[in-house]
Amino acid sequence: MHHRPAILLLILVPQVGCGVLEPPIAEQPVTVAPLRNPKIPNGVSYPIVRDQEESNALSKKRMVDVRLNTKVPADVLREIALEVKKSEKHEYIGR
Repeated sequence: MHHRPAILLLILVPQVGCGVLEPPIAEQPVTVAPLRNPKIPNGVSYPIVRDQEESNALSKKRMVDVRLNTKVPADVLREIALEVKKSEKHEYIGR
């Protein structure tokens, strides 16, 4: 089998301006908005108003309260619960 060598060609193009040199613009970090669950209608918001954990020697429990801005059917409520669960900061290893 014959392999051809790869060639990397880099072309530098000078910036042409009005004679005024401006400092380079600092790159801003790109923030990507999380993908919205398509099963949750766009008009529905569900901010978390309380998020706390309780634990003892045998178990750990997370309690989350969200405030819905509108009444939603059970299937949408389930999707919201799954989204809130995904926001869990800790990972737990099963027994």
